[in-house]
Amino acid sequence: MKRKLIHLSAYSAVKSAPRRHESFYEDRKEQGYVLTFRCINCGKHGVLAQYPSDGMESEQRIRARIYQVSCNSCGWTGDACGLSAIRISHTTELKARAAGQGPGL
Repeated sequence: MKRKLIHLSAYSAVKSAPRRHESFYEDRKEQGYVLTFRCINCGKHGVLAQYPSDGMESEQRIRARIYQVSCNSCGWTGDACGLSAIRISHTTELKARAAGQGPGL
């Protein structure tokens, strides 16, 4: 018995849905801020946090947040207050995070 396949374009819901040729959530880039902290365990400046935003935000607002961070040198993980950041950089090349990895608390 031969099955007759219906082309996807025959469904109206499929016609209006956006096409995804790539992994949308993994390859999407955003703008935001990258904060650099000094590690409380090893003392190196290898602790980074990302804060996605739709536009420019005040430094006071960025520093008022708590960020989940980990050290690239020794592997320490924990929370860091934005007030202790040694550098805040704005970028338009922020990689979107995977589900469950929000910008901060």
